[in-house]
Parts: sequence; structure tokens; C-alpha cells
Amino acid sequence: MYFRMLSFFVVVGVRALAKEWQGPKECIDRVLDSCCESFASALAVERDSLAQQERTMKRFAKQGSGSGANSNELTDMDKVYIQLCLDVETFLKESKPLRSTGATGNDSEQEAQLRQVIVPIKEIPAVSAYLSTL
Repeated sequence: MYFRMLSFFVVVGVRALAKEWQGPKECIDRVLDSCCESFASALAVERDSLAQQERTMKRFAKQGSGSGANSNELTDMDKVYIQLCLDVETFLKESKPLRSTGATGNDSEQEAQLRQVIVPIKEIPAVSAYLSTL
């Protein structure tokens, strides 16, 4: 939820800035690149924290009664991971048209780094399966 709100406000803010901006469009690129770097850094910390939580929860589940959820159902952790992926993709999609390269341009180095942060998340089978249905 935090990242969805953050990405929404950043894109809205940059979109408003870009609309009024009279200078070179590359300045908007620098702002978006800085946002991507900050987003990637915060997301990497969050991803690692979630992975630690998940390991702890699995360890406690093994010590418990042994009754687990249906393996076909998404866990709460899967849902958080899915939302993080959707937040990143939405941020990148919404910010792309604001760049000097336009909506069809290649990713900047910072955009590519942000995409890389969610690669391990997308490799989680339940997350991958869900995202493939979208």
C-alpha cells in the first residue's frame, strides 16, 4: 500500500511539473531517474524484510500443528509480493510518457535497476502464476 501511494504521488507530481516545465525535458528524466533509484532502494529493503518475515512464519508453521493452507491459494505474503510488482509496473508505465524518450523509448539505467529489484519476486511460483493471468 505504501509503495502504491508513493508511486501515485510521485507520478502525479512529476506529471504536473512536466506540464508546466519550460526547460529541457532531460531535467524531467533526471527527476524520474532519482525517483527510480529511491524506489528501488526502498523496495529492495522491503523485499528483504518480507523474505525474512516469510522465513520466520514458515519456521513457526513447521513447529505448529502442521495444518497449512491449500497450496493453490495465495498467501498473504504472495499478495504483498504481487502488489509490489504491480506498483513498480504501474509507476514505470505512468512515468514513461513523461520522459524525453517518450512512451516507446528504452528504459533508463535507473528504470532497469528498478525492474531488477522485482525479478526475484516474480520468480516465486504463486506470484508468477498470478501475474501471468493479468
